[in-house]
Amino acid sequence: MNIIVCVKHVLSADCAIKVENGAINKRGLHYVVNPYDLTAVEEAVRLKESHGGEVTVVCVGPSEAEETIRSCLAIGADKGIRLWDDAFEGSDSYVTAVILAQATKSLKYDLILCGQKAADTEGGQTGTILAEMLGIPVITAGVELSVSEGGKVTIQRELEKGNREVVETTIPLLLTVETGLSKPRYPKLRAVFAARKKQVETRDMKSLGLAPEQVGIKGSKTMIEALSPPKPKLKKVFTPSSDLSAEERIAALMSGGMTRKESEFLEGSPDSVASTLLKFLQDEKFLE
Repeated sequence: MNIIVCVKHVLSADCAIKVENGAINKRGLHYVVNPYDLTAVEEAVRLKESHGGEVTVVCVGPSEAEETIRSCLAIGADKGIRLWDDAFEGSDSYVTAVILAQATKSLKYDLILCGQKAADTEGGQTGTILAEMLGIPVITAGVELSVSEGGKVTIQRELEKGNREVVETTIPLLLTVETGLSKPRYPKLRAVFAARKKQVETRDMKSLGLAPEQVGIKGSKTMIEALSPPKPKLKKVFTPSSDLSAEERIAALMSGGMTRKESEFLEGSPDSVASTLLKFLQDEKFLE
């Protein structure tokens, strides 16, 4: 079984992100594999170990994204392809899918795995758009996956309120996965060193057969107008009622608006305390 996994190069959640002049200051920031995509890589490697075949990781990103690809190779992926051109800067989910589609059309695959969404934008659109462009079925939010020898695929999808849906289909197929599908393994040191020696193929706009008007901001359906840091929530200032006396208003201000709650401490033998508590629960209609 030949599997393609589309991964994204995203900022680590541990980074202290600063927005300056409407853009993210990228100096000193650390990038990682999108957690949803990392789950997809782990699942692809597990399928390869069970059914044989090859796992190819494809990533749209600048030169720094090569480390992202190599971290996937260390887990067990066989090949890595990085797609980048300066003209790709500013591409939205739609254009990213266009770029991935051009790359995957030239590859042999039975299954394409994508993360359900990206941890930075939480768009959740690239996988479904890619499937539409390739003309293959798409199933989203997969949390359990099994593949039979005959090519039949059984998938459990996560629905609202904890419900699950079981779907059966056949390959070729694109599946977007949730992080609960599988737990990514920690790569061994030997695998990390081996991944550093592997060749990562790079393809640009020309080699993919794309035109400048198809990529970047020109080809995008959406664009970011502005970025700004979150605004702190204003705390509501407590104001005592004007009907209170001056003494009562001062006391209310000093308390910050907190009111004393009435309570009752039960004392006595265990039997008497239990009887009192039982009567209270019956009186308040907690018990019949």
